This record gives sequence, structure tokens and C-alpha cells, in this order.
Amino acid sequence: MFGYKGLHLDLQLRDNRRSLPEYRRFDALRFEVQLRTIVQDAWSVLDHKIKYKKSIPHVLKRRINRLAALFELADQEFLHIRDETRRLEQEDAATPTAATSPAAPQPSVINAFSFVKVMRGRYPTYTFIDHKVDGFVAELLEVDPTLTAETIDEALAATNERLTRYKAFQYGRF
Repeated sequence: MFGYKGLHLDLQLRDNRRSLPEYRRFDALRFEVQLRTIVQDAWSVLDHKIKYKKSIPHVLKRRINRLAALFELADQEFLHIRDETRRLEQEDAATPTAATSPAAPQPSVINAFSFVKVMRGRYPTYTFIDHKVDGFVAELLEVDPTLTAETIDEALAATNERLTRYKAFQYGRF
């Protein structure tokens, strides 16, 4: 049977806590804590609204179960995406840029993580907006599908003096 798979814990206070005066009134209290992902919680709310105190025909129960399976699949996919994102971030964090290691292995095509890594190295105080970085990197790859983080880092290094002079001009410090 499908349904949300939240973790349910039936709990009570430990003996050492129950013996404290401020907790004595909770001595016999038992409580439940439910840990759920956002998707599991959404399914729980929907499932309750659909089925609570209702007689559901078999054909609709089957459709509800199929929907529950989709929610579970979505939840698993979100977890896999989160894990893969963390892996890519760590991989890019561990990969030296051209500025830090000229003899680095064959560079790979830029992605949002490697782009932000280069830019934070050059502009550490600038705040990057994730969804805008994704779109910007996609546009860069439309222009040059072989573009690497190293190429961007080299281009920034080559134009750094000009950028510094422009910034001084722009703010009247020339």
C-alpha cells in the first residue's frame, strides 16, 4: 500500500527529566513526532482531504495510490538531485582553476558551480543569485558550447586592469 513514508516517533520524557519539578506534570505524557519531507507533508495533507471520513470507491483508491507513488518518486528524485548537487559543488570546489594551477588536468565545460567558483575567487563580496547564474551560464554555452571555467578566469585576468580603471572612472576616483 502506498502513502507518505514520514518517520513517526512515539516518545516520552526520560526518567531524569520527569524527576525535575518543572516537568512532573508531563510525567505520564506520551507524544508523537513526525518527520517528513516537504513532498511527504504535501501528500499527507492532500490524502487527508481526499479520504478523511469518506467512503472511497475502489477505482478512485487505485488512482489515489498511483498518485501517492508519484509523490514518493518525486521525493526520491528531489533527494537524488540534492545529493548530486552537493557532489558537483564539492567536485568543483576541489578542482583547481587556471589561476591556482596552470598544470591542471583537462578542463571541463563550465556549469553553474564552476562559474560561481571562478567569480567568487575574483569578486568575493558579490552576491550571486542562483537562478540568474543558471540562465547566464546557459547563454554563455549557447555562444560557446566548449567554454570552460578556466577560459572565463583567464579572460577576467586579462581584462582586470581595464575593469579596475573603469570602476575608478565610474565612481570618480580616477
